[in-house]
Amino acid sequence: MMVLGIDPATRTGIAVVDGRGDLRFHRAVTPGISHRDRLTLLEEIAAQFPEIGAVAIEVPPKFGDKAASTAKVNNRAGEWMALVRLTELPEIVETMPSQWRSRVGMPTGRRTRETLKRMALAYCVARWGATMSEDEADAALIALAYACPVKS
Repeated sequence: MMVLGIDPATRTGIAVVDGRGDLRFHRAVTPGISHRDRLTLLEEIAAQFPEIGAVAIEVPPKFGDKAASTAKVNNRAGEWMALVRLTELPEIVETMPSQWRSRVGMPTGRRTRETLKRMALAYCVARWGATMSEDEADAALIALAYACPVKS
C-alpha cells in the first residue's frame, strides 16, 4: 500500500512512500498557493499513484503555551483534510509528531525543533539519498511511518 504523507505548515511538505518503503514522490507546496491549485495537485497525485491506501497528516500536540501556533497548524491540517476528502483519496490518519517519529525508529522526547528537522533530513539522505526541504523530509517520514513502519 502506498501512503501520502502531509506535513501542513507555512510551506507544506507532501510525499508518497510505497509499502516497500521506497520514496516515490516529494514536493514542498509554497505559501499562498490557492485551494484550487492544492486540490489540483492532490488530484494529480491520486491519478499518478492510484495505489494510495491512506493519507497521513500531522496534527500538532496541544500545548497551552503555544496555543496560537497550534491553532494555525490545526487550521492548515483541516484545510488539507478537506481537500483530501474532495479528491476521494482513502482513509485519513491523523498523527502527532512523536507518533510518526516513533514508528520510523527516530528518537522521541524533548529536542529542539531544529534538531528534529536536522534528524529528519539526515534520515532521508541515509535512507533514500534524497535532498529535500525540511517540510518534504517530515512528509516523507510521515508517509513511511504508515506505509512501512519500523515500529508499530
